[in-house]
Amino acid sequence: MPVFSPASKKESKLYGNFFQTRPSKELLEDKLISYVEKDSTDKNIIIIVQRGTKHEALKNKLIAKFPNAKIAKIQKRELSL
Repeated sequence: MPVFSPASKKESKLYGNFFQTRPSKELLEDKLISYVEKDSTDKNIIIIVQRGTKHEALKNKLIAKFPNAKIAKIQKRELSL
């Protein structure tokens, strides 16, 4: 009997009847980058990525695919009331 898992993000190959319906993070990133690459050949691209080493790989991947893109700097500002 096939078992479908729509909620799990982790890949699991424990059982031959277990199927994940949610794609991996890497697959989603690659598909989104591919779509933007095809759809934005003559457009301005701005890359917005959170700071930190956790997001550095994605930032580098985007810069490699879109070398002419601008990179937005996210700065923390204090609000005055």
